[in-house]
Amino acid sequence: MRIRIGIAAVAVTAASLVGGAVANAATPLSVPELGAVGYWLTPDETAALAKSAIPDVVDRLVPADRTRVGLADGSRLGAPGNVTFASNAQVLGEVAEHPGGTAAVLLANPFNRVDPGAMVIIVQVWEPAPAVEESD
Repeated sequence: MRIRIGIAAVAVTAASLVGGAVANAATPLSVPELGAVGYWLTPDETAALAKSAIPDVVDRLVPADRTRVGLADGSRLGAPGNVTFASNAQVLGEVAEHPGGTAAVLLANPFNRVDPGAMVIIVQVWEPAPAVEESD
């Protein structure tokens, strides 16, 4: 069971990217409040990471209750109680299924004061599907 992080935590992560240009490679980022550092991945890097063995290795090394996941609007991986039972590969794979979908992957200091115990943070971002207007 992974703990889903709320919109505020996603906003903190996204705010760390404000002012940064869209890059052709992973963009380093940090969230000092969490003692977290990591990368904002491009869509291609997100897809490649999802298909690699790395997410499964992280699943084996980091207890699920130490992983935080920021699910994008429209994610089908959420469960009641603000949790998800999806693997890291599933979380990243869902992002890769969306055109232009990207992910932030961070390692956090588990002794931080904001979210004690958090070690891995994955944030999904994709553009929501356009609303379909019904015609009369």
